[in-house]
Amino acid sequence: MLNRYCLLYLAALMAVAVPAAAQSVSLTVNGVSSGAVMTSGEGLGWSITLPPGTAVMAEIWVDVNQNGTVDPAIDRLLSSFEMQDGQSGHDGPGDSDGMANGIINVVPFPAGLAPAHWLMLARNETSADTASFVVQPLASPVATIVGQVSTPIGVDRSFILIEADPETSGDDMEIFWHALTDVSGNYTIQMGGMPGTLNPWRVRLGQQNLGRLIPSRRDTLVNVGPTPPVVNFEMVIGTILTGRVTDPGGAPIFGSFPHAHAATNPPGEGYLGANTDIDGYYQFAVPPGSWYLHFTKDGCKDKWWDNKAGWSSADVIVTTTQDTIKNLNAVLTPSAVIRGTVRNYDAPTNASVILFTMPGEVQVTMTGTSGNGEYQFTVDPGTYYVRFQKDMEVQYWNHTSMSPGTPIVITGTETITGIDAHFEIGPPPPPPGPQILKLWDVPFDNGGKVFIKFRGVEQYLRDGKGGDEGGGEMPFGVEKYTIWRFQKDGPVFVGEVPAAMDSTYIGIVPTLVDSNRVDPSIGPGPRWSRYMVRAHFLFNVYVVASSPDSGYSLDNLAPNVPGGVGSAVAGNDVRVLWDRRVDEDLRYYSVYRGLTENFSVVGLTPLTRTTASEFTDAGAATGTYYYRVTATDFAGNESEASIPVSSSGTTAVRSDGALPSVFALGQNFPNPFNPSTTVVFDLPTNAVVRLEVFNALGQVVGDLVSGEVAAGRHSVRFDASHLPSGLYLLRMQAGDFVAMRKINLIK
Repeated sequence: MLNRYCLLYLAALMAVAVPAAAQSVSLTVNGVSSGAVMTSGEGLGWSITLPPGTAVMAEIWVDVNQNGTVDPAIDRLLSSFEMQDGQSGHDGPGDSDGMANGIINVVPFPAGLAPAHWLMLARNETSADTASFVVQPLASPVATIVGQVSTPIGVDRSFILIEADPETSGDDMEIFWHALTDVSGNYTIQMGGMPGTLNPWRVRLGQQNLGRLIPSRRDTLVNVGPTPPVVNFEMVIGTILTGRVTDPGGAPIFGSFPHAHAATNPPGEGYLGANTDIDGYYQFAVPPGSWYLHFTKDGCKDKWWDNKAGWSSADVIVTTTQDTIKNLNAVLTPSAVIRGTVRNYDAPTNASVILFTMPGEVQVTMTGTSGNGEYQFTVDPGTYYVRFQKDMEVQYWNHTSMSPGTPIVITGTETITGIDAHFEIGPPPPPPGPQILKLWDVPFDNGGKVFIKFRGVEQYLRDGKGGDEGGGEMPFGVEKYTIWRFQKDGPVFVGEVPAAMDSTYIGIVPTLVDSNRVDPSIGPGPRWSRYMVRAHFLFNVYVVASSPDSGYSLDNLAPNVPGGVGSAVAGNDVRVLWDRRVDEDLRYYSVYRGLTENFSVVGLTPLTRTTASEFTDAGAATGTYYYRVTATDFAGNESEASIPVSSSGTTAVRSDGALPSVFALGQNFPNPFNPSTTVVFDLPTNAVVRLEVFNALGQVVGDLVSGEVAAGRHSVRFDASHLPSGLYLLRMQAGDFVAMRKINLIK
């Protein structure tokens, strides 16, 4: 099997005979070749077209001078990493489609990049392409981290990258937020989402190349909250280590990772380093001290300075002054790779992996698994054995407890995969958490509640599966599911659903606020509420949570039509009055004036908007006017207009027995009521009428009229003695006419 190094070497050979156009690279960011715009925290993805099976070096730069071109002397390099068509990532994202098809795709992922102009560069041996994109700041950050970066006098402090990611996310940075310093070295990291639920956050200087500048302290842990934590950094001048990495034939190897370990015994865990560029060159700075220089490249054998096979024999590099040490070169040779995964109950796990030869299990090297349970060795031709150890349990390849296990024979530079181990130590891991499938508004209410539909975890128990991808029978059942809403201080319990061995569940939970509530103290909507669902096993042996998801509620009911509207003449003024029946979400009343009895208020500007229950129209008694009143809630829903009253002080209601001129559904009276109320409706013609009462779940709880009704004014009595107190919806349909009224039962 060809490894990465061999593919790059073949690509270099092919470049001699194939026209440069065949090696061209093209790049898009978020679907466009240049000028993509995103807000910090939104999805960032890219696509690179290249010769099938080959690799590119990808670089992400801050476009300091905003000219859309990479200017190494001015712009700041955030990171560089190798990407190969069809391969998973090692020092950067991998090709998401996993196919060597001439396209490297990176599916958009949430990226809390610093607000700035950015550039992405992709290049191979003969071609390069650049795509610019702009990151805009969050409109309403929910938390911030502030601080300052100090540098020696005369050294530029601007455009130094500061990043924060949750301590629990490790090096993968699945969630992160960035900031760039200003000319004074000050920075503010703006954060969205619910960062308080992810405390603590690791704040650190980015890995960008700042020449001789290096931090005296690279990171620290903080908790975000109402008061922004302050994290300051100090930069010092270091010694630059530089050189070139090549293959045995002298061809450059890009994407290798020279890095310096503190020369302790064994080497210090921390290190400083940089990837090689397309020509194989690297440089990075280290503070004064003693260092081991380590060269690595996937598919090649590790080397230590100076051409040593291990740190124990490597030469030490001593840095004492602000200098440059050049020609720290390395030659890396292709090697075979032994690769595998260690799992516990089919979930990735940490373990020690030892490579040895016989007789006597002579150890060649050892390593630990990464966060996803993977490991690898680079080796010379020969016969090898692998021993796995987790806690006190030992296994040998191939899935045996008997030493030495199955031999692995290496004859060249092949890659051997699937050298795996499977342990069952301790209780099996819990199954995946519940999955929120949908959040939607509860209809026919004033907002404040949503339905939540989620998939439970009992199917994993029935299937005998547990762990991240199934496998391992669960010894305990699920007792209940609890629903939590995220708030400023963390998740708050809002609901509970008993477990019933169902595949999906639906509950009703409150939101923080109506999404379309118009309130100057809150600002414009929509306002989302964020939830998660937890599955509680019996005795709380396991509690597993879903990924968060968000929904919002709508106030989709207008207030009640103002009742008791009347008018009185006082001198030259007309005083309009109405009953103050305050809905819980009432914002104001509107008073309209017209010249005809049944004028429409649609499109009219009201004479006034008021929270009082009366209005005086000065000087109006000298003319003939009609008045109607509406009520509007905080969501902007306006009721239908009241019965009109005239400027003469009389109510404009026909008493001559004539048929109504329009379809109408009057407000019930009394309202609120207990236990019965009367509903009046008008029909200008014979019509099939459906008059129903609904509860807050949208269920019919009263069928008042169903069938053909003659023209005229009709009244019907609704008895709600069998219903609980609450807000209900009265709905009338007559042909194309539909009207609704809120009715309030209080017992």
